[in-house]
Amino acid sequence: MPSRPEHDDANQDDSFQLLAMDEIGEEPLYLPPPRSVLYMLVLCSGFGTLQLVFALLASYGSAQLLSVGVSQAATGLTWLAGPLAGTFVQPLVGIMSDKFGHHKLIVAIGLIGLAISLIGLGWAPDLMETSGILSRTLLVLFICTLNIAVQPVQLGLRVLIIENCRPQQQNTASAWAARMTGIGNILAQLVGSVDTTKLQPFMTANHFKNLCLLTSICLALTTIILGVFVTNKGAFKEAPEKQNQESMLKGVWEVMHTLSPEVLNIWKVQVFSWMGWFPFLYYVTSYVDYLEWQHFMIFYDIKQ
Repeated sequence: MPSRPEHDDANQDDSFQLLAMDEIGEEPLYLPPPRSVLYMLVLCSGFGTLQLVFALLASYGSAQLLSVGVSQAATGLTWLAGPLAGTFVQPLVGIMSDKFGHHKLIVAIGLIGLAISLIGLGWAPDLMETSGILSRTLLVLFICTLNIAVQPVQLGLRVLIIENCRPQQQNTASAWAARMTGIGNILAQLVGSVDTTKLQPFMTANHFKNLCLLTSICLALTTIILGVFVTNKGAFKEAPEKQNQESMLKGVWEVMHTLSPEVLNIWKVQVFSWMGWFPFLYYVTSYVDYLEWQHFMIFYDIKQ
């Protein structure tokens, strides 16, 4: 093998730590083989599919809640499920992932949970004729389960990149993940602009149901693709002494209180930037619908 350049000491040290024997003489950590661009596309496909879910929820979520009689205040409280799940559920999923492994299984469970939640979101309003309270309750419940199911998918996909790509290829894989996210967003908007109700009998007579169904099919295909083509070998070995879950949670709490000022400032910027972005993300569609309806009513009154 060719020798490494003498001036590349930093990279040499990092690679040595990844391959080095540990202090008690165990086997070296697993180093993945070089990955092709096609493998990275498959590995990052979940990011594109996940963006389909986000785009669908941002474009139609609020309108779907309001259509069954959920108030504006209750709609705002419902959208708290996303930040709350990201704050509390994702660290717990990370702890379980580090303790038990099986990251591909964790991603698959999250993708299946997303598909079930989307089907529930699409068909829950059909219960309005039977019970309006039940329909509203189920709709809010499915939005909560969807936000919970997102967390293992987001975490697991990032871990799969780390576990299945060499350190020098992880930047490339992250770039492909960003590309797949953008592609997923573009496809979601393009499909949303098509009148899917004209595709009967393959589709239903409701546009939102059709989008939920198509997104669920994409989630199922992504689960199959990741399960068949992505390996499940880990890049990290389990710690010699297992900590119980309580001590791990205590460690997370201690880290939160010992953050450096620089990291804390980044956290503050992130918090307030998302406080400004989330209302726009979830209410812009409802606002545009309101303006269109107002324009229609003015035009109708003039015509009368």
